[in-house]
Amino acid sequence: MVNFLFDDGLREEDYKAICEDEIVKKPKNCHTLAPVECNPQLLEALKLDTRKTDFCLREVNKDILRASTIITKYLVALEDLAEQEDNSKVAHEVSMINGALALLGNANHRNNLVRCFVMKREINYKYAHLCSDKVSMSRFLFGDDVSQSARQIEEADKLRTKFSQMKPAFPFSSQVNALVDTGTNLLVRASMPVSAPMGNRGLALGLLHNSLLLDMMRTQKTPRAGAAAAGNPSNITGKYMF
Repeated sequence: MVNFLFDDGLREEDYKAICEDEIVKKPKNCHTLAPVECNPQLLEALKLDTRKTDFCLREVNKDILRASTIITKYLVALEDLAEQEDNSKVAHEVSMINGALALLGNANHRNNLVRCFVMKREINYKYAHLCSDKVSMSRFLFGDDVSQSARQIEEADKLRTKFSQMKPAFPFSSQVNALVDTGTNLLVRASMPVSAPMGNRGLALGLLHNSLLLDMMRTQKTPRAGAAAAGNPSNITGKYMF
């Protein structure tokens, strides 16, 4: 029976009989034993093929939840029996069935994540993180208030844009640095041979400084002998004075 059902599934009439049975109606205190719906705002924006895919995946969820409902009711009855008769064997069976129920719950959750992943391809990339497994689903795939989540994302996006466009505290500093860099590059290019590398600015500036000093010494006029002998600096003339 197990092999047949897992390979071929239920016949249509058998499946319909189980779905209409009272046993598959969820207990009042188990609100999570109900399908998670897609938020209407997102569902309306999806393409037809994506909506069809989500519908099929949601039908899978329904079968998982029906099976979980049957097991839950059976577990409640077994727990009452175990408490009344103090039967350790029944308690052990209850523990094993709890494991099966946990796996069904995990399968339901993962199937919902697949639904989100299918929709993620059509959602604006700014809202893609709503499809993450870190977002609480509640009774809707994208949370109870997806509009509020969208507003928060918009505000965060505006804030990031505002910070990225803010000017520096000292706007003139970048201009000064640009002028210094430009002037330095021009001086270095004027003083260095064409074949010289441009990577070492410190070496280039040192060579430029020495070149300027030599030029100043060459252009300075030689003082008259009489004035120099008399030690009168006022008679020394030249292009540069030190």
